[in-house]
Amino acid sequence: MKEIDQKHNKVLIISDLHGLMQEFLEFLQYIKETYNDTIAYAIHLGDFWKGRNVINGVKTYNFCKDPSILKDLPFILFLLKGNEDINIPESFYHVDNLFVLPHLEIFYLNGFKTIPIHYFENTKKQLKLLGIEKIVRLPRNKVKNINKRNDNKFKPLFDYITKSNNNSNQNQIQNIFNDPIPIDFILTHIPPFGLLNKTRDAITHNEIRFTGNRLVRLIIDKRRPKIVFFGHNHHMNYLKFEDMLIIALDKLVRKSSEIKYIEKVRKSNDIEKNLFNYVIIEQCAKTTLVKMVKLNRLIATYDLKSQQIIK
Repeated sequence: MKEIDQKHNKVLIISDLHGLMQEFLEFLQYIKETYNDTIAYAIHLGDFWKGRNVINGVKTYNFCKDPSILKDLPFILFLLKGNEDINIPESFYHVDNLFVLPHLEIFYLNGFKTIPIHYFENTKKQLKLLGIEKIVRLPRNKVKNINKRNDNKFKPLFDYITKSNNNSNQNQIQNIFNDPIPIDFILTHIPPFGLLNKTRDAITHNEIRFTGNRLVRLIIDKRRPKIVFFGHNHHMNYLKFEDMLIIALDKLVRKSSEIKYIEKVRKSNDIEKNLFNYVIIEQCAKTTLVKMVKLNRLIATYDLKSQQIIK
């Protein structure tokens, strides 16, 4: 890893802005005041330009149609494309300090070796383009206990069968699977199958299970990264097992009125507030600290060197 810039020693991870650009500008000001201009760059995990939000208990659809609002970003912002970003014009990404991460290619961010994964449908057609005939389940493993935080034993679930077409895409995925250099982070919009891939409906709060992607899980099984970051499910949580940490990020912006436990303690005349969910990766002299912030409150810190959660 390259020498740490002692001033700009933090990386910001966020997800699912869903087009709330004015709130994003407020968040940038909050980050500037909270971290005193020490952010080297930020990574957004998908669904940046548009998407569904719940405002005052009502589902709304927000769409930023003026990317120039981002012309004065205080640091470089790297984007993954989520399902809501698929049809966004490429011109939206031609803004200073805004860059799209490469899909399924090794990418170095401040010395961290990463695999970025954009949103994609895990269909036979998409797998065929990657030279994968089939993703097969390993029969000796079960998925039912993996979402329990006290189950800390790594359990690979999948392997794959290749096609013999030997195209460039197949070579690309083979390089991802077989590269001997360890991976630091997997950055993905969609959750991996069987790992924190539960969420709740925004209105009914009914539980939705197994929203995860098999190919993302296969890459994790093959590469064993230090940390996996994903968004999409609109729920913040983390899972530690063996030498890996899985972090699910909630939507970046939550209105105070849509948070159930806040609603119970709010006074009727309280002003609506924007609350933020994000992760800060802080590179220190002897270790790296991963700080998970939910609704403006630090909920846990992970020491990357010792692989320990610090509550």
